[in-house]
Amino acid sequence: FVFLSLNQRKKKRIKRRRKMEYLLSCGGAVLALVLFLFIVRKTNKSSLPRGVRKSNFGVTHSPKIENMTRDRYSLKKVPEDLDCIVIGSGPSGLATAAILARVGQKVLVLEQHYVAGGTTHVFEEHGYEFEPGVHYIGNTVSMNKRLSVLTDEPIEWSQCGRETERKVYDRIAVGDQVFEIPTGTEEYFGSLKEKFPEESEGLDSYRHMIEQANKTFGWLPLRVVRPMWLQKFLQKMIAPGFVKFTNTTTQEVLDSLFKNETLKTVLAGEWGDIGILPSELPFSMHAGLMKHYYEGGYYPKGGPGIFADKIVPTIVKAGGRVLVTKGVEEILVADGKTIGVRMENGDVIKCPKVVSTAGITTTFNKLLPKEIGMSLGYKELMNTVRSTSQHLYLFLGFNGTAEELDIKTDNIWVYPGADLETSMGAYIEDPLNKPMMAFIASGSAKDEDFQKRYPGKTTMMIISVINESFFEQWEDERCDHRGEEYEALKKKLADRLLKVLYRFYPQLEGKVDYQNLGTPLTTNYYLGRLRGESYGLDETANKLTSDLLTPWTAIKGLYLSGQDITTVGVSSAFSSGFLTAASILGYGTISDIVFGRDFGRELGNMMKQHKKSQKKVA
Repeated sequence: FVFLSLNQRKKKRIKRRRKMEYLLSCGGAVLALVLFLFIVRKTNKSSLPRGVRKSNFGVTHSPKIENMTRDRYSLKKVPEDLDCIVIGSGPSGLATAAILARVGQKVLVLEQHYVAGGTTHVFEEHGYEFEPGVHYIGNTVSMNKRLSVLTDEPIEWSQCGRETERKVYDRIAVGDQVFEIPTGTEEYFGSLKEKFPEESEGLDSYRHMIEQANKTFGWLPLRVVRPMWLQKFLQKMIAPGFVKFTNTTTQEVLDSLFKNETLKTVLAGEWGDIGILPSELPFSMHAGLMKHYYEGGYYPKGGPGIFADKIVPTIVKAGGRVLVTKGVEEILVADGKTIGVRMENGDVIKCPKVVSTAGITTTFNKLLPKEIGMSLGYKELMNTVRSTSQHLYLFLGFNGTAEELDIKTDNIWVYPGADLETSMGAYIEDPLNKPMMAFIASGSAKDEDFQKRYPGKTTMMIISVINESFFEQWEDERCDHRGEEYEALKKKLADRLLKVLYRFYPQLEGKVDYQNLGTPLTTNYYLGRLRGESYGLDETANKLTSDLLTPWTAIKGLYLSGQDITTVGVSSAFSSGFLTAASILGYGTISDIVFGRDFGRELGNMMKQHKKSQKKVA
């Protein structure tokens, strides 16, 4: 009995010892793993981007190109041994190409227009310079960080509303009332409380909701993560409120907080920057837009064309090229992978990687066989998410400076009445007779350098929403050859827009030296659109939560960039270029997350080395 008792105790001691040894070994393994990850992640903090070619630092290609943004296409100009082809030279295309160029890749950017820049390009008519796509930009601190990677020279900014004490960058006209939107968060909400004291409590709640919704914008960088299940998991972890704020419309939030219809229209007054009325606009998008402009609006000195002027050299210096005046007819795919592109003149350019910035609609309805888009689910996506609104653009030229003509540097949003949805619906149904919605701006007044380029001149632009179907009978006609009836219709619409202008600037009546009206058909022609859409896909909940709108696709070597994979706007378009470049370079995998590979940080490390190499060369 004693022997058995001692034996059992011995067995228990052995069992406890083995358990302890097991726990110690497990703890040691965990500790070793943590230590390993700590060392690796710390080491990775000084890493350069994956695939960077260090030998290219300080080495620049200097082909003799008279004007890099107007370099006409020729097959002879296409560089050999291309790493990537980018379709479209808008902000997303130039950003993607410039980042790849920074890591030493040769990139060919192809643009069907006669000048690079996409919606940031400028054009000259009758001695005036006009900008069709950039009217003001917010949060320039964040914008400058991105641009510092893309350009060797910084871009400077002119502040909108600089002539006023409160730096009023927007005026919103609701019926006969005009509300000024000043720069600064406290100033903005303070001015609203002065006008609507009975809504003070609601404004505090509204401000809090904007802050909460903006905290969910961590979902945007996650677009690069793959596989999709991991992206969805991280989205729930990092931005848990994103789906809630996206599935809640702006109108629902406004109705829950406010009774005053005029205040609701003022708060939603900048909806045109996104192109969706409050009844359909996700509150997450509205909140992002509001915070984007808290610190005011800014305009690039030298005009929006300065973006392409300063980014294109980065691409060319790395051995790439930006070629214009010839569009891509087809993205070539064989055995499920990209092999290059076919130009509209029949030229075939081979390359294993192609980036389309043409938008989902154009890419999968025009550049690729439709059956590919259907098999991958893009056809269904386009059936559930429509393209954004279409617009009229009235370009105006005046003799005299902005100061002489008393033209302000702010924008004016014009709404017929407080019931935004009803008045907009009536106007869209009958744009020739119903009161118009309009946006009025002067790029030349905002640009402090404009008079250096065009002394004694001033330009303005008036924009209004209109359906492309209004012009469908001329869809198949050539640009500038659509006939007298089309021109007569344009004149009626232009005259209506001028009446809106003269309400705010009566001193300009009779002083218009040049005018030209662009329609959705103009947008199709110059920007390669299919339906006259100004932005891309509508920023609805279906679009923002889609699994298909990522930089990478199921076709090996085919990538997407542009507003469709992020959100609307110039700043967002530039951001999409960073996501696409990261995806091309292989970022966003499970191992990157585990080992702490951060593309943004590594890009910053690379730029520090790049600047050092430039100093050595100098």
